Amino acid sequence: MSNTPRQTPRQRPPRTPILGVGDVLGAGDSYLVTDILPPKLAEVAFEKLKTEVKWQTMYHRGGEVPRLVAVEGEVAEDGSFPVYRHPADESPPLSPFSPTVALIRDQVQKALNHPVNHVLIQFYRSGKDYISEHSDKTIDVVRGSNIVNVSLGAQRR
Repeated sequence: MSNTPRQTPRQRPPRTPILGVGDVLGAGDSYLVTDILPPKLAEVAFEKLKTEVKWQTMYHRGGEVPRLVAVEGEVAEDGSFPVYRHPADESPPLSPFSPTVALIRDQVQKALNHPVNHVLIQFYRSGKDYISEHSDKTIDVVRGSNIVNVSLGAQRR
């Protein structure tokens, strides 16, 4: 047993929001929901995802994409699963929802009252990882579905 004193969690400086609730985004059909995760989950989710998720290197037009990716979703009893084709030389394999992704999914579904059956997860390891300007491909998305982005970790500058 150690006599080391307990450390209290680091106090984080408040983040300056880039966008606020009520800001008009895109074509006006987008909106921002803040603090969607309960504080305890928000505190641990990023670190848990780094180890739980089966990260893959993805290639697009013969080059390595500068971030890690993973695809998770609902796998039915008969083995069927949702498909989302995105521009890549080869799509990462779909895995069932990992425990932390399932918890995040539950919170999103409650907040939006909308089912989530598939997620594309992207891990930006450092300031050198990025995504180029793009538009989401919606060929495999049911019309009227929400496309949701949950962002965890440090705010980009």
